[in-house]
Amino acid sequence: MTDQVTDNQEDCPLENPFWQFSLSLYAKPEVTEYCLTLQDKHNMQVNLLLYSIWLSTKGCILEPLRIKQNSQLQNWLTQVIPSIREARIQVGENSKQDPLYKQLKACELKAEQRAQAILFSLKRKTSEQIDTSLPIEFNNLLTQNLDTCWHAFSPINEKNTPPALINEFSEWMIIHCQRKIVDKFNH
Repeated sequence: MTDQVTDNQEDCPLENPFWQFSLSLYAKPEVTEYCLTLQDKHNMQVNLLLYSIWLSTKGCILEPLRIKQNSQLQNWLTQVIPSIREARIQVGENSKQDPLYKQLKACELKAEQRAQAILFSLKRKTSEQIDTSLPIEFNNLLTQNLDTCWHAFSPINEKNTPPALINEFSEWMIIHCQRKIVDKFNH
C-alpha cells in the first residue's frame, strides 16, 4: 500500500513548519551553496536534503521507503520540479531580469513548496522520535539522516560512498545547530 496525500489543504498544507524551516535555512549562503552543489554535481534532491535536516531537528529518523512509495511525491520530485527547472535553465541564467525567467523561478519554488507539503504530511504520520535535547544525539541523528538520504536517493552509480561534500555539509549543520542550541539555553 502506498501513502497517498490528497490536495486537501488540511491534509497537506502549503504553509507548514517544514516549509518555514527550509526558507530560513536555505537563506544561509552556506546552505544554498552546499545544496546546489550536491544537486548539480551529484543529482541530489535539495528538498530531501532539507527534509533530512528538519527531521533531525524533530528527533525523527528519515524513512526512505515512505518517500519512495508515495507516487504523488515522486511525481513532483522526479517529473514536475525537474521539468520546470530545466525550462528555467533553458531560458538562461543570463536572462534573470526576463519576466519569463522570473515566472519560471516562482513556479519552481511553488512546486518545491508542494513537494515539501507532501513530505511534511508524511512526517506527521510518524510517531517514533529520539530525544535530541542532547547535542550528541542530534549530531548522530543528523549524520545518520544525511547518510541515509545519500544512500537512498543518490543515483545508482554513486551509491557507494557519499561525497566529502555530504560530510562537510553535515559537519557545518552540526556546528550551526549547536550554536543555536547554546544561544537558546543562554537566553
